Amino acid sequence: MPPSLTLLTLALALLAAAVGTAAKESNVVTITSEEQLESLTSSTADGVIVLEFYAPWCGHCKQLAPIYEEMADEFADASELEPSASIVLTKIDATQLPGLASEYNVKGYPTIIILRVREESSAPTRSVYKGDRGAVELMTAFVAASMDRHISLLDSPADIAAWRRDHTDSGGAIYVAAPSSSAAIDTFYALADGLARRLDSAFVVDPSVAQDVVTVMPPHPSGFPLPPGDGDAFVVDSRLSPDVMIPQILAAALPPVVVLAGENYDLLYDPMLANHDTVVLLVISPEATATPEAATDLLVAFSAFADQFRARHPWQFALVPHNDETSSVRSRYALDFPSDTAGPLDAFLIVETPFTEPKGKYLMPERIHSADLSDASSFLRDIVNGAAVPFIKSEPAPRRATKRGLTTVVGSTFEKLVLKSTRDVLVVFTIPGCKYCAQFDDILKSFAYDARRVKSLIVAKFNAGANDFPTHLFRISGYPSIFFVPAGSSVPHKFDGPRNRPMLIDFVATHARNPSTAKKIAKLAEGHDEL
Repeated sequence: MPPSLTLLTLALALLAAAVGTAAKESNVVTITSEEQLESLTSSTADGVIVLEFYAPWCGHCKQLAPIYEEMADEFADASELEPSASIVLTKIDATQLPGLASEYNVKGYPTIIILRVREESSAPTRSVYKGDRGAVELMTAFVAASMDRHISLLDSPADIAAWRRDHTDSGGAIYVAAPSSSAAIDTFYALADGLARRLDSAFVVDPSVAQDVVTVMPPHPSGFPLPPGDGDAFVVDSRLSPDVMIPQILAAALPPVVVLAGENYDLLYDPMLANHDTVVLLVISPEATATPEAATDLLVAFSAFADQFRARHPWQFALVPHNDETSSVRSRYALDFPSDTAGPLDAFLIVETPFTEPKGKYLMPERIHSADLSDASSFLRDIVNGAAVPFIKSEPAPRRATKRGLTTVVGSTFEKLVLKSTRDVLVVFTIPGCKYCAQFDDILKSFAYDARRVKSLIVAKFNAGANDFPTHLFRISGYPSIFFVPAGSSVPHKFDGPRNRPMLIDFVATHARNPSTAKKIAKLAEGHDEL
């Protein structure tokens, strides 16, 4: 019996036997920082880590808590009986770690994320659990995640036909082995493991073939009039390693235009998986999403458009329907389809270079209103030639940026006021609804007012929820986050300490590059209320 099946049997039996037993110390790991989670995943050689994002006020979270605690205990007991199996349950207060919650695209509570960690993989597989939150359903899902569910062993033509039907939307790869192939199953498992986060794989022995062949089925999501990929069939060359064959299989599996969804998001944006350097997104309207046939002309034109550019550039094109799964894309660009004017041919065009630092973001200035994509072609050529202006999500810049010593910085003014300032800059990153930001606000305003006459210092506040900023320079792990950028430098220093006035004064004095900043701020530490 596979180890994970043994674990399921043990855990379910223990769970049944545990009803009414006395409480004991929790086996749920409480995550209090991004570093702790990173340490946990890096120290797990092979297993499953479950993340439960919750909020203290959430009623559903409170209902889940005793079930979740019990499962953690039983998994711990089962693991003692079978050490090779590892399933760790964790909980994360999303109100305390909003940056981590944002990274995992948490939209409600509780959100359960299943991480599958493999020794040979540099990054864990990530999936969102969307089933019932009963003990048996959850436990079965967690154990299933530890199994190779992406692999199917087929025995008959009927099995193959059914597998193909089931994978019409998602695509897949079928390894057809000759009876005389002695290393076929080992090669298949190596290929299947490499494809696991991208394509399901099936294995079948066919007496009619003389050589092993991998047949690739590109995904073809139903509902949108998009041409499917051509796919391909590869003769398995024993002289080539699976690492060499996997990129060829993936190139054949990805159609020219994919429909963006949760299951293929990693394929587009994970650098370990992608075979492209640029993503081109066509964000369609609610009407086009609801009735795709009304947008046929636009979608056909976009497919031809994709073929035109894919012939010359390693780009991937994607259709972004208007639904909850893709809301984060629209939020990144503050996109809106006015209900009184948007029709089925209305769309926004976005280009992203997600694997560079800083990440490139481009939004075509004018909304698309027809199947004529000539303006879109010009826009893409401008990006290739370096003539396009990157998109920066920004609130309107205030007419009077500084009030009572506190400067409001927005996305469009961040570079000028923070990164290219000739003055020292203390900048505080906040997000709306953050209670710790609200608690710190009085301290910040008081400090800014008292330091308002230090002309060599800017004390700034920045709404990270509504404005873009260079995330590769400012690593945010929670809010409020405080950074100091010395005059003439673009390298920030991160504040890490109690958020009180004396510590803030010491932080500024320590990192100030302008002598007058350090000298005058030191007077505040000596008891001067203001300068």
